Amino acid sequence: MTDPLRRKALAIIREGRLTVLATWCNWVDCVVDSAVVRVQSSRPGVSPYIVDLLADDEWTCTCRDSAVCPHIRAAQLVTGHTPA
Repeated sequence: MTDPLRRKALAIIREGRLTVLATWCNWVDCVVDSAVVRVQSSRPGVSPYIVDLLADDEWTCTCRDSAVCPHIRAAQLVTGHTPA
Protein backbone atom coordinates (compact mmCIF):
# COMPACT_ATOMS: atom_id res chain seq x y z
CA MET A 1 0.00 0.00 0.00
CA THR A 2 1.27 3.48 -0.87
CA ASP A 3 2.06 5.88 1.97
CA PRO A 4 -0.32 8.85 1.42
CA LEU A 5 2.06 11.29 3.12
CA ARG A 6 4.91 10.29 0.81
CA ARG A 7 2.60 10.44 -2.22
CA LYS A 8 1.60 14.03 -1.36
CA ALA A 9 5.23 15.00 -0.70
CA LEU A 10 6.33 13.62 -4.05
CA ALA A 11 3.51 15.54 -5.77
CA ILE A 12 4.78 18.78 -4.17
CA ILE A 13 8.26 18.11 -5.55
CA ARG A 14 7.06 16.92 -8.97
CA GLU A 15 4.81 19.99 -9.40
CA GLY A 16 7.69 22.34 -8.60
CA ARG A 17 5.98 23.87 -5.56
CA LEU A 18 8.98 23.48 -3.23
CA THR A 19 11.80 26.04 -3.07
CA VAL A 20 14.80 25.67 -0.79
CA LEU A 21 15.48 29.20 0.47
CA ALA A 22 18.55 28.44 2.60
CA THR A 23 20.54 25.53 4.00
CA TRP A 24 23.42 25.21 6.40
CA CYS A 25 25.56 22.14 6.72
CA ASN A 26 28.32 20.65 8.79
CA TRP A 27 31.31 20.85 6.48
CA VAL A 28 32.92 17.79 8.03
CA ASP A 29 30.35 15.42 6.54
CA CYS A 30 28.25 17.92 4.52
CA VAL A 31 24.97 16.92 6.17
CA VAL A 32 22.26 19.59 6.12
CA ASP A 33 21.93 20.77 9.73
CA SER A 34 19.28 23.42 9.22
CA ALA A 35 17.14 24.62 6.36
CA VAL A 36 14.37 27.01 5.37
CA VAL A 37 12.01 25.78 2.66
CA ARG A 38 8.96 27.42 1.04
CA VAL A 39 6.11 25.26 -0.25
CA GLN A 40 3.43 26.83 -2.43
CA SER A 41 -0.06 25.57 -1.64
CA SER A 42 -1.99 23.74 -4.34
CA ARG A 43 -5.05 25.79 -3.36
CA PRO A 44 -5.45 29.22 -4.99
CA GLY A 45 -5.17 32.21 -2.69
CA VAL A 46 -3.40 30.33 0.13
CA SER A 47 -0.07 31.76 1.26
CA PRO A 48 3.03 29.58 0.95
CA TYR A 49 4.00 27.40 3.89
CA ILE A 50 7.42 27.77 5.49
CA VAL A 51 9.23 24.67 6.69
CA ASP A 52 12.20 24.98 9.04
CA LEU A 53 14.75 22.37 10.07
CA LEU A 54 15.93 23.51 13.49
CA ALA A 55 18.55 22.19 15.89
CA ASP A 56 18.27 18.56 16.99
CA ASP A 57 16.49 17.57 13.75
CA GLU A 58 13.27 19.34 14.78
CA TRP A 59 11.03 20.12 11.80
CA THR A 60 8.34 22.82 11.91
CA CYS A 61 5.78 23.99 9.35
CA THR A 62 3.41 26.95 9.27
CA CYS A 63 0.48 24.79 8.13
CA ARG A 64 -2.24 23.63 10.49
CA ASP A 65 -1.08 20.01 10.83
CA SER A 66 0.12 19.08 14.29
CA ALA A 67 2.24 16.14 13.11
CA VAL A 68 4.59 15.61 10.19
CA CYS A 69 2.82 17.08 7.16
CA PRO A 70 3.42 16.61 3.42
CA HIS A 71 5.36 19.91 3.38
CA ILE A 72 7.83 18.63 5.98
CA ARG A 73 8.10 15.24 4.28
CA ALA A 74 8.89 16.92 0.93
CA ALA A 75 11.55 19.09 2.59
CA GLN A 76 13.04 16.00 4.23
CA LEU A 77 13.27 14.25 0.88
CA VAL A 78 15.02 17.13 -0.93
CA THR A 79 17.48 17.77 1.91
CA GLY A 80 18.48 14.14 2.19
CA HIS A 81 16.90 13.49 5.58
CA THR A 82 15.33 10.13 6.23
CA PRO A 83 11.70 10.78 7.15
CA ALA A 84 11.04 10.03 10.79
